[in-house]
Amino acid sequence: MSYDSNRRKVEQDLRRKLARATSAVGAFVEGEAKVRAPVRTGALRGSITHKDYGRTGTTVIGTNMHYAVHQEYGTEKMAPQSFLRPAITENKSRIRKLVERAYKW
Repeated sequence: MSYDSNRRKVEQDLRRKLARATSAVGAFVEGEAKVRAPVRTGALRGSITHKDYGRTGTTVIGTNMHYAVHQEYGTEKMAPQSFLRPAITENKSRIRKLVERAYKW
């Protein structure tokens, strides 16, 4: 009796699905953060991006605008106008569905 392992095929399929899930979540949260970002000139909204690290299952969503942290968390003189955290926390069920959809066999 012989045995043919399909382990490599399964691992490749799971890596592909992980990359698809990571990309879908990153794009979704980026869009949600852009919608929620406070707009004065549009520079902050336009600078929000995401980068996928599909092999690790990580997506980084953020901006390179130096004042974004002050918008997100506020200051002594300014109330927060959070846009990144709510993009995730208020969409947990939608994010879960994106991941589930990516992993469907």
